[in-house]
This record gives sequence, structure tokens and C-alpha cells, in this order.
Amino acid sequence: MSNYQGQQPSWLDKQFSSTSIVIIVLASICCALPAFIFGLVGWLTCTDPISKRNAMIMCIIAFVMLAVGTTLRLAGLILTAGR
Repeated sequence: MSNYQGQQPSWLDKQFSSTSIVIIVLASICCALPAFIFGLVGWLTCTDPISKRNAMIMCIIAFVMLAVGTTLRLAGLILTAGR
């Protein structure tokens, strides 16, 4: 773990700093809403810079996946409503 400066790392700090970036990206793509919430909480509460960076990456990728999914669902509704 990186610099905790004498304080005990939180559970979220441990999770985000020890998890591979590949797993973070895959979790963000596959489970967008829970990953967005988990990433946002981590981004706001983590004190370790590596944990904060990984939480931010998870949050951004999950937000993009949520936006893409919502856009595709709305496009599908619009296309099927005209029939």
C-alpha cells in the first residue's frame, strides 16, 4: 500500500489499491450501476492516491456504460414506438 502516514487504511482503500486495474475495468463494464456507486463512494472517501485514482477510473467507466445503455434503450423505445 502507498502512503497512509501512520493511519490505518480503510476497507475501501485496501480494496481499490489491491485490485488489478483489469478487474476494475471489467467490473465497471459488466456491473455499471453498482460499480458507479462503489466507485463514487471510493472516490469521495479514499485517502490513498492510488485507491482514489482506481475509484475514479471505475466511476468514469461505469458512468459511460450507464450513458451508453440508457441511450440504446431510449433509441430502441423510439424506434419501436413508430410501428
